[in-house]
Amino acid sequence: MTRSIYAGISFDKNKTIISVVSGKKIIDKAIIQKGIKRQTSLLSWLRFYSKNTNSKFIAAAMPKTRFFDEIASRLWLELDISPLVYESSEKDKIKLSQKAALFASKEFNGDNSYSAKTKPDGSVTTPPLASLSAYEAITPLNEIKFLLKLAKAFKGKKIVFFSATPQGGGVALMRHSLIRIFKLLKVNASWYVLKDDPKIYEITKKKFHNVLQNVASNDCSLNEHDKEIFNKWSKNNAVFFKKVFKETDVIVIDDPQPSGLIPYIKKINPKAVILYRSHIQLISKLVDTKGTAQNATWEFIWEKISSADIFISHPIKSFVPVSVPKEKVAFMGATTDRLDGLNKELTDEQKRFYLSEFNRFLVNSGTTPLDHTKPYIIQIARFDPSKGIPDLLEVYKNLSQRLIKNNFEIPELVIVGNGSIDDPDGVPIYNLAKNIISSSEYKFIKDNVKILKVPHYDQLLNTLLRNAVIALQLSYREGYEVKVTEALMKGIPVVAYKSGGIPLQIVDKKSGFLVKTKDKEKVQDALYSLLTNKTLYQKIQTNIPDYISNEANSIRNAIYWLYLANKLSKNKFYKPNSQNMKDIIKPLELNKPF
Repeated sequence: MTRSIYAGISFDKNKTIISVVSGKKIIDKAIIQKGIKRQTSLLSWLRFYSKNTNSKFIAAAMPKTRFFDEIASRLWLELDISPLVYESSEKDKIKLSQKAALFASKEFNGDNSYSAKTKPDGSVTTPPLASLSAYEAITPLNEIKFLLKLAKAFKGKKIVFFSATPQGGGVALMRHSLIRIFKLLKVNASWYVLKDDPKIYEITKKKFHNVLQNVASNDCSLNEHDKEIFNKWSKNNAVFFKKVFKETDVIVIDDPQPSGLIPYIKKINPKAVILYRSHIQLISKLVDTKGTAQNATWEFIWEKISSADIFISHPIKSFVPVSVPKEKVAFMGATTDRLDGLNKELTDEQKRFYLSEFNRFLVNSGTTPLDHTKPYIIQIARFDPSKGIPDLLEVYKNLSQRLIKNNFEIPELVIVGNGSIDDPDGVPIYNLAKNIISSSEYKFIKDNVKILKVPHYDQLLNTLLRNAVIALQLSYREGYEVKVTEALMKGIPVVAYKSGGIPLQIVDKKSGFLVKTKDKEKVQDALYSLLTNKTLYQKIQTNIPDYISNEANSIRNAIYWLYLANKLSKNKFYKPNSQNMKDIIKPLELNKPF
């Protein structure tokens, strides 16, 4: 089994010092004399050491030097080593490398996963990954030039984002990526999360999120006591972040959880521009109907959101309630970072390591490991009522019976997802899935199904998606499921329910199959066709690159946010008038000076 190790690196004028940690203990060190290019010699040594000792470097920490960004990017993209900044007053370079190595090992959990760190002031730490030059290499030149102009125009101003959690779900992933890019651009940007309170999550997840998406139980509705708790929590957070409000020019509020901050921001800093970003599928027909649980929840939230300057939604008009003035609305799709752990290219050796890690997690959970001689289909999603996991299991059971009857091989099924601190539904839905697969009618395929709540281990999910034969997304409600786009970016055909924003991501029968929500037989038919008709499968797979939009890339997302921040900083009364950001930022305009 490959051993997991960590590195600490320090630099002297004529040498590079490397210390190696395994199991929280320093096990080795090396001093590389300056003779060839520093970066090349460092990477060569790390590569050779890994191979020679059957080890995998998980992370490497080093002081922030003028060449840090480029070394960090090469560690990340070439060797799959997570780079970390280590600041210390230690003068002894050997001791510095040792302390850095120990720091790196402590930053990661025992399962080699990374937990996002929140500072005492509530800001989220976003470790560096790829360099700006790495993004430039995969982005059209006109977009990079326009982004640099926007960053320059925003100089002297500050933008901050507020959300519920530093990790778990698409919002956190997008914020990590965006803040990393802003740091590379020297944009003054920060991301804060609200003070943790499990009592609040029972309200914000079940009575805000689930109710608005119409996946809550019928007896789940917002009451006066809930409102009091939420208002008190919002006030406490507003007091805590008062200094941030005063010092910021543009403030972005992500989803309903931090919406209670908006009235306080208005009082504390009336000049600040406030943008509300809705990431969920609002069922506006129910939201707009008096007497529904959705309307009651929305009216309570809208009291707070209504004073925001702009309302940003996924690009589907039905996601916007009628109470939102059309001139305030802008449409913006979700994005994913092509150079983060979920998407970057991995070598065969790296993928073997992550598959072995996954099998280790499975065995530890009492599940049989993946059979590497068989194909598998996969759904990656939170264990949430809206993700259609019971449907998925029923489809797989019936598909397996059909494949057996017609003498075809049964693929394995992988259902994995991360947890999130603001999601109390995770454990019940996970347990429900495990109970279903343990029932008598699933006995004949029980060992083929791998259900696992995995740690935040992005490269593991990347590997699982890359090695899958088909990806599924049977969500009943979905704002914009980035995992669909991530699968397509890896050339994996997707079968999904035609829910929420998913139809914007898949072209039916071209890059995958879109099926009416809850039509399980049609899902089974699509899977059966892809698994048994090689010509069809290859045709779909060949088509995929033609249907992936550049809108899904994180650089475009950075452009959109900086464009809005600049526009509104100059003219707070600017209104997007229900336009899509891709139409506001037309390709030809990217060449014009801002």
